[in-house]
This record gives sequence, structure tokens and C-alpha cells, in this order.
Amino acid sequence: MLQTMLKDESGVALLIAMSLVLVISSMALAIVAVSVTEKGITQNERAASQSLYRADAAVEVAKQQMATFSQAKMESLRGVWPGTGPIITDPVHFFPGDGLAFNDEDLHLNVTTTFTFVDSQLVSTSQTFNFHYRSVAQGTGVLGGEKNVISEGNLRLSASRGSFADFLIFTDIHLTPSGSAIWFYTSGRFDGRVHSNDKLRFAQFPTFEDLVTCVPTRASYYNNGNPRDLAADRNGNIDVPNFYGGFTRGVDRIDLPSNSFSQERAALGLSAVDTTAIPLATKKTMLGLDPADPNPIPTGIYLPHSGTAITGGIYIVGNTTNFRMSLDASGFQQYQMTDQGGTTKRIVLDKIHSRTKVYQGTDSTIYAGLPRGIAYVAGSITNLGGNARVSGTPPPAIEDDTKLTIAATGDIIVDRDISYEHFDGSDCVLGLYSAAGNVRITTTAPSNLLLDAYVIATGDHGAFQVDNYDRGTYRGQVHLRGGCVQRYYGAFGTFDSRGNQTGYGRDFRYDRRGMAPPYYPLTSVFRVDSPVPHPSSWREV
Repeated sequence: MLQTMLKDESGVALLIAMSLVLVISSMALAIVAVSVTEKGITQNERAASQSLYRADAAVEVAKQQMATFSQAKMESLRGVWPGTGPIITDPVHFFPGDGLAFNDEDLHLNVTTTFTFVDSQLVSTSQTFNFHYRSVAQGTGVLGGEKNVISEGNLRLSASRGSFADFLIFTDIHLTPSGSAIWFYTSGRFDGRVHSNDKLRFAQFPTFEDLVTCVPTRASYYNNGNPRDLAADRNGNIDVPNFYGGFTRGVDRIDLPSNSFSQERAALGLSAVDTTAIPLATKKTMLGLDPADPNPIPTGIYLPHSGTAITGGIYIVGNTTNFRMSLDASGFQQYQMTDQGGTTKRIVLDKIHSRTKVYQGTDSTIYAGLPRGIAYVAGSITNLGGNARVSGTPPPAIEDDTKLTIAATGDIIVDRDISYEHFDGSDCVLGLYSAAGNVRITTTAPSNLLLDAYVIATGDHGAFQVDNYDRGTYRGQVHLRGGCVQRYYGAFGTFDSRGNQTGYGRDFRYDRRGMAPPYYPLTSVFRVDSPVPHPSSWREV
């Protein structure tokens, strides 16, 4: 009986074992099937991702390709540009008709980019050309598969015209007006851009904290009194200037402005973009005089207006004396000057109510609006400055948000401090521009003169200089905060081996607040900006 029961149970066990084997086998087969399926899916996903990555990489290649092509062609066109009109004369055909293509068989990617010209903006300070681009890219992975991507966006090509306010020191001819050589010595420290169209000269260890450039490919080094010209940044260990911003030789020449017609037009209420001479009849019309009268414009101080509102800047005919800038009791900017005939006017800018008050003797007139930031003098200015010092401190001459350029056809002679109400954190800026003369510091100017201004002198022997610089006693430093552009390098003082000094020393510091005076002369050089594509859409197709 017992033996029979054991035989029956062994049969059941065998059946159970066989069933388990079948179940396990089925599970194993299922797992293998799933693994094979998942592996296939993973491989397909990898192939798809790899293809998409390569297509996207082709789009990035296209962006670099269009930027490189654009900049090279813009530079080429700028090199033959006559100086007027658009740099790109035919923007519709700027790019090849079939676009720009790139194909790399090893990387299994290709892309073609086509362009459509949109528009352009041409102003006196810049030229901008806008294009729409469309890149069609394809990528193929090593495991097969293909992905296509379309990317569209905007490409902006531009060239910017610099301002002479970009420079701390600029010379057209790096000599004094008398022809003496100018050397940058160890004592010199310059914290702004320095440029010359002429050869620069260095002695020992002067320091330059910004870029230094010159047109010649060689510079002169003092070499212990035996100067030598070198196409190098130093002369061994003898003359080793500190060029922290670099020293680039062989750059393009930057011509000084040839006239001040732009500033004159601005003062009359005309467009400052036009730099051509102004007919006498047009000047008289803008000044409210009879345009049919052939006689010269009478000397005087004019504010072009419509009868009730200011339409231009300050326009002065004839030499001007005692040109004073200050803040009145209410804190408003005011200018006072005397014309060649002896008439004195005081002009007050009420910026709160946007009106201008003009005082002459006991008479006064109020105009709506404020004058443009330009005072143009067809003649020379003597005794320019702020009010006299009070207990040794110069009162502010330029109110916090005043922006002004004073342009004269003749000399501009500074006899007092010219200081901003506040330098840091303010928007005030002043430019002094002598178009056919010099900017001079007269013998009656105070010691340690403070001058907050950009200065430019472009006469045939134009220079920023000190009268009688080689006589009398030492008068301290001229503390300039701004920049200085001149045809020749003006003399400020002298010194000898015994420590004797005359005139002034230079303490020139560049105004790094990033502002240029209004209507300040622009350079003749347009520089091509780096093109940057701006994608607006990306899609897989």
C-alpha cells in the first residue's frame, strides 16, 4: 500500500517539475524576446538621435559660415568704399544666388543656407543691413537613419563710425607745431586709447593702460640718446613701454575733420548729417534775416527760433569774449558771453519747464524749448571758462545733465576752470572744437587748472597748448578728464636736469563714462562689426 502511494506521488512530482521547466523556458524566451526588441528600439533611437545631433551640428556650422563670409566680404567692400553712400551697394546680391553650402561626407552632414535682404539703416554714425536666412540641414548617423532640420533667423551686418571722443590722445603729426620730436617717457601714464597717424616715440618705461595704435609699421625708441626705429613693441631691455592694451602698428589712417560745417548746420537748426558749406541765404533764413540781402551777417549772438520756440543751438558771428558757463541760483545751466560789438547776453536753460530765457541788459525774452547742445562761433573765443574760484575751489560750470559742444572757426582760449557739477553718476559732457585754430590755455589761467572736456584742434598747426609754456614759474598740473585730439602735439611746459620747470604738467585721464559730446566730430573710418546670426525658429522636418 505504502509503495503504491509513493509511486503515485513520484509521478505527480515529475509532472510538476516538467511544468516548471516549461514555465521557466517560456519566461526565458519572453525575456530574450523583450531584450531583442528593446535592443532594436535602443539602436533605432541611437541612430535617430545621432542623425538629429549631426543635423543640428550642421546648423551651427552654417551660422559660423555665414558670419565668416559676411565679415570678410564687408571688410573687402569697406576697403574700396569711396566714403559716401552705402558700403554694400547691392545688398540683394550680397550672398551667392544659390546660398552658402557645406558638406562633410566623413561627418555625414550637410547644410545649405539661403538669404533674403530685408532692409538697411544708413546714418552718420553707422550702417546696418538686415537679412533673413534659412538653413536646411541633414544629418545621418553611423547606424543609418536620416534627420532633416530647418533653422531660420536674422543676420545683422553693420559697420560703425567712431567718434574722436574715443581717444585720450590723438595726433595727426606727432611733433610740436615747431617741429620738435615728442617722446613718451617713464613718467607718462595714459589710461585711454592713444593713436597717431605719425610715428610714435618711446623712451624707457611709459605705461599705457589701453590700446596704442599708429599708421607706420615702425616706432622710434630713445635707446639712451641714440634713437632707433623698430618694428617691435620694445627696444631690448632699454626701452620697454608697458602696453597693457596692446600696441598695433600699420593701422588705417584716421583723417581729422576738414571743416565744422556739420556743427554750424546743427547750430542753425539744420541737419548735422550734411557736411557741405551753407549758402549765405540759407543762414539768413534760419536766423530770421532777409535772405535776399547780399551783405554779410551782422556780428552778434543768435538763437534760431520760430518766433516762440527755439529751433537750433547758439550761433555767434564774430569773435566772442568772456564766454562763461555756470549754474544760476536755481541750479539751471546758464551761458553768458559778449559779442564782437560789445553786447552781452545771458542764456538760461530752464529744463524743468522746457524753456529758454534770454537776457540782454534790462530786456528778457522767453522761448519754448531748449537749444540744441551746440554753440557755434564764426570767429575766436577768448576767456572761456566757468566762474572764478571761491576760496580756492572752482564752482561747477556744467550742470549734471547738460551736454554741449562749443565749436569755433578760430582759437578757443581757456582762462578758468571748467568743471562738471558732478563727474561720477552724471550725464553731463562738454566738447571744445577749434576747426581752424588752437585750443589754448592762457597765461592768466589758475594753477592746477581743472578741465572737464574733450578737446579737438584741427587747424593747419592746430594744437592743445599752453601760452608762454617756456617762461615764468611752474603752475602745477592741467587736470584733464576727457580726451585730446590735435593735429600737432602742443607744448605744455619745460623741465631741466636741475629740476627747474615752467608751464604746466599733464594729468590727462580718459572719461570712461561712455559719452561723447553732441555733434562732436566723427572719424572718417567705418569699422566692420562682428556679424551675429539670431535664430528665430528651429524645427525637425
